[in-house]
Amino acid sequence: MEGELLRVLKPGVHAYQGDSGGPCFKWEQGQERPTLIGIIRGGGAPVYSTITSTAFATNYQWLERIIREDTGADAGPAP
Repeated sequence: MEGELLRVLKPGVHAYQGDSGGPCFKWEQGQERPTLIGIIRGGGAPVYSTITSTAFATNYQWLERIIREDTGADAGPAP
């Protein structure tokens, strides 16, 4: 983690061209729904993904409202 940016380097599914601006969710075992942890900033699939963390969002209520209006989904608890 570098400030507001999170770089995922572990093997697995990564962001591809066109994914920028999309949500990044963390779904823990036993959780009823995923938690929004970031917004996709870019990536170099299949090697890495760069995500802007929502943990630093000073306007989380605004972000949650936009998600709800666009998808009808809840962003989950504020980080």
